[in-house]
Amino acid sequence: VLDLDDFHQLNNRHGHQSGDRILLELARRLRSQLREIDLVARFGGDQFAMILPHTFGKGGMEVAERLRQSIAGSTFVTAKGTELRLTVSLGVCSYPSDGASAPELVDAAQKALAFAKALGGNQVQLYGEVPSRESPDNVVSLPSSGRGAIVRSLAAAVDIRDGYTHQHSRLVSDLASAIARQIGLPSHEVARISVGGLLHDVGKIGVPDSILTKEGSLSPEEWECVRKHPALGKRIMEQAPELMDVMPLVLHHQERYDGTGYPERLQGDSIPLGARIIAAADAYHAIRSDRPYRTGRTHRQAMRELQRCSGSQFDPQVVRALMGALDADAELRAMVAGNGAPFNPPTAVAAGVANPAATPSPTAPYRSDADAGPATLSIPGVSANRGA
Repeated sequence: VLDLDDFHQLNNRHGHQSGDRILLELARRLRSQLREIDLVARFGGDQFAMILPHTFGKGGMEVAERLRQSIAGSTFVTAKGTELRLTVSLGVCSYPSDGASAPELVDAAQKALAFAKALGGNQVQLYGEVPSRESPDNVVSLPSSGRGAIVRSLAAAVDIRDGYTHQHSRLVSDLASAIARQIGLPSHEVARISVGGLLHDVGKIGVPDSILTKEGSLSPEEWECVRKHPALGKRIMEQAPELMDVMPLVLHHQERYDGTGYPERLQGDSIPLGARIIAAADAYHAIRSDRPYRTGRTHRQAMRELQRCSGSQFDPQVVRALMGALDADAELRAMVAGNGAPFNPPTAVAAGVANPAATPSPTAPYRSDADAGPATLSIPGVSANRGA
């Protein structure tokens, strides 16, 4: 069963005529990507049901993921000619392992779909892998295999969407841990911040692939979609009570020290320290990283930008600790350097003082996976609300 994510919002904003037009176009695209023996049919308001005869469970998952990627990577046109980017969630089940009758199979597919939606949407879930549904209220019970297993599962979900994001999140986790140790935080707090760094981008599961990988400028609607990823990350993590202590770090890693960030415009020390640490680590690694549309910058360039934004976007204490951690840890320096531009030995750079020789070329687009914010980080393309 396939469901359009947040389709009611589309109807409210663009009208039911556009909604109907998009449903017809979606049906056409689904039909074109399935075999002649496969069946696809409208199944309620914004859902479609598909039956794939002579297909094993693995094959069904591959078809579902191919459809998800195709839809997330393309655009739909409203009745007024506006281009929209949409995502879908899919629940997959198999006969006879998940049900021996049509009602049982529909129920299994709907439960898998509900779990996919609970985790933020824009993903595929197999019924056989849905955790126990014996849980109170609206909390989905995750397997009782421990916090580590849950973290690995969520990190793997991000990795499936974007290999770069997984590598980025792992290194942000390492950088954030090093900053926390440099500040002198206790080991249990370092561990919490490490998990927050690894999962800070989990909300990107619900952001369309076409936006995450877009090489040009984002439209206002696309920026709005990106800005939702911290709140979406919170929704996803609410499904795992074991991670409630990490949730504030994920929710607030896009806040700015001067109070102009999002989602709650927190300021200064009202922003959780772990979130302030992850924000700096996130920005540093995004600047250093190579991407298909631009090359990574040097350590010196990255630190110059963080120092320039110290006190406005970033906590000055955290920026100093980041520089100290990189000074003190040769292994961490080598790890970050291996993921982007060469590491240059740090030198004292006064905040706000530019080095013309190190100024990035304006012709090299620099998309911010750090979500620094427009008119903050000055390296071209590192703009404000682009989640890393």
